[in-house]
Amino acid sequence: MKQFKTNKIIFTVMLLGLYVISLYLLSQYSTLNRIDSVMISLIVIIGLIAIHLSIMISLVATFLITLGYGVFVILTGTMEGFEPVTVNYYYLIVPTTVAVVTGMIGLLNEKYLRVSDDFSDQYGELVRIDSLTGFRNEKDYYENLVAEVDRAKRYEQSLSLLLIHIESFDDLNHLYGLSQGEKFLKHLSEFIIEITRQSDQHYRIKHNLFAIILPNTDFDGTALLKERFIKEFESLNIVVKSSHQRVSIEIDIVFETYKTDLDAGAFHNLAVDNLIIGPGGAENEKNT
Repeated sequence: MKQFKTNKIIFTVMLLGLYVISLYLLSQYSTLNRIDSVMISLIVIIGLIAIHLSIMISLVATFLITLGYGVFVILTGTMEGFEPVTVNYYYLIVPTTVAVVTGMIGLLNEKYLRVSDDFSDQYGELVRIDSLTGFRNEKDYYENLVAEVDRAKRYEQSLSLLLIHIESFDDLNHLYGLSQGEKFLKHLSEFIIEITRQSDQHYRIKHNLFAIILPNTDFDGTALLKERFIKEFESLNIVVKSSHQRVSIEIDIVFETYKTDLDAGAFHNLAVDNLIIGPGGAENEKNT
């Protein structure tokens, strides 16, 4: 929006500059009368209307001004008996030309603004998404956790937070390369989406730590989800790399149910403390 206003100012200054130059040239090389001054001023006003308001308004104004000037020339010529000169035709053509040109400049400026805003919105959206998993990132996680905690507190709704920590992720990267670790994360994120609800919010908040915000989910519901996750993960077959070797991938899963005396930061810290103290987890040997 700031760039849009700046462009309008630049076009306005340019138009006013042409106005001053036109008056100067007419005064130097022609006989400048009151009609010339009025018509040049009206042409500039048409340009300003097109830039700052719309091309349609400027075209309507152009029609009225051209009509009025044409009637004036006809009546004056009839009463005083003179033929129209070149400048008369100039004032019939130029207003429409100025209205169209400046109107198109205004439209292009608005289109540029919309494209720029769309790009900014898309970029702002992308920087909040983990490109590998498609999950929201850490910044979005903390903002949305605050919103969900406030909602749970206001409407006295249940809320749970589930953390999934891949203990052996660094070992997997070290032994088999970063590309294989990324491949495993991709499979894991698809698995997480499959076993959770559409209303659940998925985040990758560290390179080896996922968080799932579970709105309207109490302790029992989250415990069932954890048990299901462990059971299905242990039976999950993910081929990371074509080889006869196998690697044990350990995943810790903990959760915390929201209590009304907690803020979002304390809620998150409680879940992290559970992860450090003694998580329940799953262990699975994967083909690598």
